[in-house]
Amino acid sequence: MKKVLLFSLSLFFSLYFAQVGINTSSPTATLDVKALTTATAPAIAEGLITPRLSRADLIAKDGAYNSPQTGTLVYVLDTTGTLTVKTNNVTTPGYYYFDGTIWQKVITSVPSDTSIYNTDGTIQANRTVAMTNKTLSFTASTPSVNQFNIDGTTFSVDTQNDRIGIGTSAPTTKLDINGNVRIGTASSSNSSTNVSTLVRDNTTGEVKIAVSSTGNTSPLNYIVYTISNVNGDWVANYDTKISSTDYTVTVVGNSFNTSLNTNTGTTPPTYAPANVFAFTSAGTWRLSADYLATATPGGVNGTWTIYCLVINNSVLKTLTPVSQNLGGLNSGAAAAPPAGL
Repeated sequence: MKKVLLFSLSLFFSLYFAQVGINTSSPTATLDVKALTTATAPAIAEGLITPRLSRADLIAKDGAYNSPQTGTLVYVLDTTGTLTVKTNNVTTPGYYYFDGTIWQKVITSVPSDTSIYNTDGTIQANRTVAMTNKTLSFTASTPSVNQFNIDGTTFSVDTQNDRIGIGTSAPTTKLDINGNVRIGTASSSNSSTNVSTLVRDNTTGEVKIAVSSTGNTSPLNYIVYTISNVNGDWVANYDTKISSTDYTVTVVGNSFNTSLNTNTGTTPPTYAPANVFAFTSAGTWRLSADYLATATPGGVNGTWTIYCLVINNSVLKTLTPVSQNLGGLNSGAAAAPPAGL
């Protein structure tokens, strides 16, 4: 009677403060279970046992578990019965809690890390990385060739030499593309001074800007030479100082400002044609201009105006000269296209 009275008083005290204590008169939570020390009761098992039932029993109670039962904890003893929507996750014996909709397994061990940091894997569905205002960076503590790639050679990053390869896993330049390059719609430019011409080095395969030793990047250049007070009508060798290594000079037109004598030694008298051309000597381009077998009246010194096209040699290929004898005819044909075309 005394024990019953004490338990009743203890229970009344706990309920009054909305707390229940087992093996303690001072519960510190809604339910406070104090363990018995092994020295006091070594033969008594300690612990809290939740309701234990078979999976078939849990399945039979499907209708009893709804939102108000959220947080319910049970221990399932076996895998009997046919799974329902609520019990679909109950596949092995163990602890399960009700989340308000279905039963979820209480994980008792940490699953192995199968992320890309530890193992290979296969994406099961389409994925999207939403960057928002964040950045995604990759760093390499030990840089190497082909350290990051997509399908081998489709796209390769060489962090050791700061190179990108497309179609190759061993890029040799900053951007190494093994294949054709297509440029779609691009902005146009009508400027002749603010654009550069790209050329391919046939030895290395590198794409470079066509440029002379002086830094000129224009492939085609036009210049007019006005050479005055010449020896009558004759210019034998005018040095343009244009490098024959960097450029090729071609004469596209000319004019002379003084009248010429006719060659009266012929019958009928003839008028000599202009003979104007560019040639190289000592590493530079030279100009020559003359009316053959004639002279200016009274030996007056005239003025030549010579129009020239200066072509960057990086976009020019010099072919083998062609020589052919027409045998006195006024027409003919080459045996084959020029070699090298």
